[in-house]
Amino acid sequence: TTTTTTTPGSDDSGDFEESGDQGDDGTGQGGDRDEVDTPCEGLIVEFALGSAGIVFTATDRASNVGSCRTNVDIRDSVPPSFLQCPGDIEVATDDGQAFSSSASWPTPTATDNTGIGPVVTRTAGPEAGSRLTIGAHTVTYAAINDDDIKNTLCAVAADIDRRVRDCVCADGEA
Repeated sequence: TTTTTTTPGSDDSGDFEESGDQGDDGTGQGGDRDEVDTPCEGLIVEFALGSAGIVFTATDRASNVGSCRTNVDIRDSVPPSFLQCPGDIEVATDDGQAFSSSASWPTPTATDNTGIGPVVTRTAGPEAGSRLTIGAHTVTYAAINDDDIKNTLCAVAADIDRRVRDCVCADGEA
């Protein structure tokens, strides 16, 4: 028996010889069940992301040939991971102001197991560099890979406090 597998874009095809036993009836026709030793056991074939066509062809001792074709869709199911997620920040307002002059943090970076960089987008909260009101603000980011698998584990907490200028009075007391 010969098994051949092919993949699109590849000129290589693997030919493997398999041998069966004489079968239960001893005629060499396989009987009720034909045990097969195959060098393909444990064979691992790696495919790139996308669609792949596989053709299996078997030839018995009498040169009868049978084959079947199947298509396999290879997708990435692992979410991207963040390499760098900025820490929480604290910003004081300018003296007497209800807004910060600006609150900035670096944009997070992410990686994906496919080697193709995911897209990192802000999904909630203000943009870096914005003037923020006094209080707590949360900014979240998502990393999305080519198969639309999302990771939203990056969040930045921005705490904006009112700055109060120390007053030095005329008599020297604060």
